[in-house]
Amino acid sequence: MGSYRFDLAAALRFRKLIGEYGALRRLENTTPQLRGQRFNQFIADVLACWGIGRVQVSVRGAGEIDVAFALDGTRFVLEAKWEAEPVDFGPIAKLSRRITQRLTGTRGAFLSMSGYTAGALGDATRGQQPDMLLLDRGHLEAMLSGLLSPADLFTELLDRASYSGNVHVPLADLLLPAERPELPEFVLGSEPDQGFPV
Repeated sequence: MGSYRFDLAAALRFRKLIGEYGALRRLENTTPQLRGQRFNQFIADVLACWGIGRVQVSVRGAGEIDVAFALDGTRFVLEAKWEAEPVDFGPIAKLSRRITQRLTGTRGAFLSMSGYTAGALGDATRGQQPDMLLLDRGHLEAMLSGLLSPADLFTELLDRASYSGNVHVPLADLLLPAERPELPEFVLGSEPDQGFPV
C-alpha cells in the first residue's frame, strides 16, 4: 500500500464528498429510498475522485447494475445497499446471477452499509467459485477518508479472496498484521545493588 498525494482541487472535492456523506447518514432532505439512489452516484463520485476511469451509474442491460468501473484492467460491477438491517444472501445471489450474464472475468463487489448476516457470509462461498467481494461501511470510509485508495483496497481484497477464499475481509484485518509481535516486558530501571542493606 502506498502513500497518496492530493492537490488542492482534489482535497476540496473530498471535503465536499465527506459533507455529502454526513448528510446521507443523517437522512437530511431525503428518505431512505431516495438516499439509495443518491448513494450510487456518491460511490461513483468517490471512485472518480481517486482517478478511477470509466465509472458508470445505473448501468442498464442484463439486469441493472448500480455502479460499474474499471480498475487495473479488471471490470467491476457493484451493488450497493444502505439498509437498517444486515443484508442476507438474497441480494448477493441476485448480483451473482448478473455477473454470470457478463463477460468472463467481470468481478462483482457488493457494498452493504449495515454489514451482512452470518448466513450471507457463509453462503457467499459455499459450493461454488466466488465471483464477488463483500465490502462494508469501513471499506467505503477508508476510501473516502484517504486511508486507502480503491486500487490498494481492491488489490488487497482480491488477493485475500484468491489466496484464502475469504470474500469479506474487515478493514481492521486488512490494516493490522496477522501475527502481532509480542510486546517486550516493561521494566523501570534495574534491580538495586544488594551490596548494602536498605
